[in-house]
Amino acid sequence: MGSRRSGLAGLEPDAGILSTVARPFAIPCTQSTMPQATNGMKTCARCGESKLATAAYFFRSRQKADGFNPSCKACLKVPDEQRKKQRSLFKVEGGLELKTCTSCGKWKPASTEFFRVVSGKLGAECKECARTKRGTIKRASRNDAKEVDGILSKPCTKCGVWKPATSDYFASFKQGKLGLHPWCRPCVAQDAFDRSLKSGRVKRHHCKPTTIDGVSHRKCVSCGQWLPASNENFQPQEGCANGLRPNCRECLRQRAIQYSENNREKIVQRAKEWIKANPARHRQHALAVKAKRRAAEGEFRADDIAEKLINQNGSCFYCGDPLGDYYEIDHYIPIAKGGSHYPSNIVLACKACNRRKAAKDPEQFMAMLRKERNTG
Repeated sequence: MGSRRSGLAGLEPDAGILSTVARPFAIPCTQSTMPQATNGMKTCARCGESKLATAAYFFRSRQKADGFNPSCKACLKVPDEQRKKQRSLFKVEGGLELKTCTSCGKWKPASTEFFRVVSGKLGAECKECARTKRGTIKRASRNDAKEVDGILSKPCTKCGVWKPATSDYFASFKQGKLGLHPWCRPCVAQDAFDRSLKSGRVKRHHCKPTTIDGVSHRKCVSCGQWLPASNENFQPQEGCANGLRPNCRECLRQRAIQYSENNREKIVQRAKEWIKANPARHRQHALAVKAKRRAAEGEFRADDIAEKLINQNGSCFYCGDPLGDYYEIDHYIPIAKGGSHYPSNIVLACKACNRRKAAKDPEQFMAMLRKERNTG
């Protein structure tokens, strides 16, 4: 051992070998891996500034020829707040903070009612545009309507066939163009039937009709009874055998009752969460049901409510007090007196004014408010 050590001691160490063997993860300081810059300087790919090509200004990178990252440390450590501000701007107008959507470009109130919360902050896109990307709302370009042989028609986005734009051919869908679903009724039914077959909930042989005593019968897939294939026993559904659902009406009714009894708390909690997350759509739906019961014409969407809130500067239409996040939608001319459900007849009011106005004439109600202010 001593002779071997003495023999090695006489050798002169090679600096290149020691640098690569003793430190296997170090970058060899050869001429090909030195910074390819003049006078040891390197230009940052982001800011364009020339800095010393050292580890003090650039992170090391084995994949690059000069051994350094193209961008300097300062640029890599700067957060992307400036780019976020450019994509989604805020402004204050009439005491109301507004935010622009990066997709549609519309200015809407900067609140969770119109924007989703992403990582603890308001997202760049409004809820309407987010639902459009997820496919809940199809783009208008796919549902363009035109007259075919003098009849207003629209194409089915699944089969591509042009059909009359009526509820006989398309199911109701308020978010779609003309208030109709982008798929025709046969395509919707066929898609649901195919998914049921794929999941195993419906067997194909159960849906085949059979003639008994000269009358077409079919077997219910739930109770197993053979019943006459008519609308009295089965609900209509295009795409199934005889255009009828595989479950009889009684089984469907019992299933709905059983589910409601077993999941009452879950249903109520789900409804509360949806109302809390979508207050504008809840108000819109409640008023639409009320207008439908009274046969009022027209409809409006959440975007119309956002425009009303901006036009009213976030204040009550009648008393002028700030609305905040709690406001109600009121028909300027009451539906009971012939008012419509169009956006032109919609105003935003506080809870007190909306309750007091009720079905009163708007001019008389505002005159009453002015009289109370003068006397008070």
